[in-house]
Amino acid sequence: MDIGTNDSYGLHFITNNTHRFGIADDSSTLTGTGATTITTDNTLNLSSAAGAALTVTSGTTGALNLDSGSTGAVNVGAGASAKTVTVGNTTGVTALNLKSGSGGITLIGNTTIE
Repeated sequence: MDIGTNDSYGLHFITNNTHRFGIADDSSTLTGTGATTITTDNTLNLSSAAGAALTVTSGTTGALNLDSGSTGAVNVGAGASAKTVTVGNTTGVTALNLKSGSGGITLIGNTTIE
């Protein structure tokens, strides 16, 4: 089943006379207004083409929160292929807060703290 349009106006989802989501006619951008939630009763995968970055941004000054929603782990860069995982930057007053509960913090490998 195909849902869409063949004109240059894009596709818009409207409820109660309010534009909720739009898909532009010239890009693959899904834009929502107001609080936006994507839920599933199974695995949710976001992916991009090989060699292309997948970027998640929170907008202006809002926080970006990653959480499993339960006691499940939050894994970043945990796949089998070699990679560099960067957290933070050196711009201005940027801070990095590394916190742990009773499980502690474990650093493994060639570790340098400057």
